[in-house]
Amino acid sequence: VKDSPVPVLPSPAEPLQPALLQAVSSAGREDGWAALSAVGSLVMKASPSFDPRNYGFQTLGELVRAQAYLEVKSVSVGEGSPIVHLFVRRREA
Repeated sequence: VKDSPVPVLPSPAEPLQPALLQAVSSAGREDGWAALSAVGSLVMKASPSFDPRNYGFQTLGELVRAQAYLEVKSVSVGEGSPIVHLFVRRREA
């Protein structure tokens, strides 16, 4: 069997989309944007076994960027700073 170019993701016990959308909704501000750190905290509280690696991603940021139903933006903490904060919201239909 040759290596597949597309990673085959394990089938996690918990469906990902409802958990992420619930966390984004709960953590979101009036404009709908939620800090990724808050989203991660809420998902972990709801499902302590959650790990982005179970879905084939090293980080939560990579995982949410791969979801077609979510929109992600990076906000620099200061001019010239390499540090950015990620925000996520439900993508408009």
